[in-house]
Amino acid sequence: MLFTIVIINHNYGRFLTKAIDSALAQSYSSLEVVVVDDGSTDMSRDIIASYGNRIVPILKEAGGHVSAANFGYAAAKGEFIIFLDSDDILYKDCIQTVAANWRNGDVKLQYRLDTINCDGVDQHMIFPFFAIDLSPETIRHQSYQFGIYPWTVSSGNAFSSAYLDALFPIDEAEIYRSPDGYLSKMAPLFGDVRSIQDVLGAYRVHGANAWAQDKAGFRIEPIIRWLNFDRVLQTKFESLAQMRGISVVAGGNLSSTQQIEYRLLAFRFAADQSPYKNDKAISLVIAGSQATFRFPNISFPGCIMWSIWFFVLGIGPKFLVRWIYAAARMQTGRSRVSRLLVEIARGPAARSSYQFSRR
Repeated sequence: MLFTIVIINHNYGRFLTKAIDSALAQSYSSLEVVVVDDGSTDMSRDIIASYGNRIVPILKEAGGHVSAANFGYAAAKGEFIIFLDSDDILYKDCIQTVAANWRNGDVKLQYRLDTINCDGVDQHMIFPFFAIDLSPETIRHQSYQFGIYPWTVSSGNAFSSAYLDALFPIDEAEIYRSPDGYLSKMAPLFGDVRSIQDVLGAYRVHGANAWAQDKAGFRIEPIIRWLNFDRVLQTKFESLAQMRGISVVAGGNLSSTQQIEYRLLAFRFAADQSPYKNDKAISLVIAGSQATFRFPNISFPGCIMWSIWFFVLGIGPKFLVRWIYAAARMQTGRSRVSRLLVEIARGPAARSSYQFSRR
């Protein structure tokens, strides 16, 4: 089986060498590495040139992440594809482990990642927390019922080209950012999504990530971006489901604790920018508390903790909301106490955090 690692880069020359080296160092031999540079103006292209014929270089004008993914997939020859962000890395046995766990009918296999900072220092925060019993059937149910399931960032997924052929090229006007979110969201409509506990790479948080936030400070902009794009993805998800004759719950993400959390944050800190203009704090607090008891993989103590958090989000002082969010919800800098509380809240999902291997 031929795997292709597509590395997408834009002005991340300071991280690019680590990403390429991690792809080339894979223990799995049937592999090609495609590096797409999306109009970088730093030293990225000199770095790419230094690898010669060890990689397949794609040098293009700046067109954005989706455009770069389209170019990369068009050049890929593999039966299985990993889109590796150029600020992340894969561990040497990543593809070997993916190949060993792949099953007929799979369209995507997802694995877990370490979190590292700008300098590559481990932040002791493995993610996502896949429940022990997170089977393809469970993912399909969660996806159809809630519009969401536990998925990870771009570098934590391997996709079958048979599945990707159905979605590529991606319409850059409709899906205007984050192709990995689009591919992960739609995957259960096309086949099995398999999750493994192995930690097969590292996600770098450096303050300029599209979604993740670090301990440097709370920013509302990524949350507004998430809410806007979430609506786009849900609309596309429902449309594709209808085309494929699959019944899904319309507006399924309204049951998602993450969406309600983000809507509360948007309401408190940037109501004029929120795509949900009619939101009210008390309505969201009630909806959030109800969602915690319906949503999978939240323990009873977790339901209580989530309900308290929604209450604080809705009516607590803004300084307190910022402090709690920075202490417990940032991608880096979490204290041991906050990590323990998050694991309790996750319930069954958290147990799997102690059952993994790095490869």
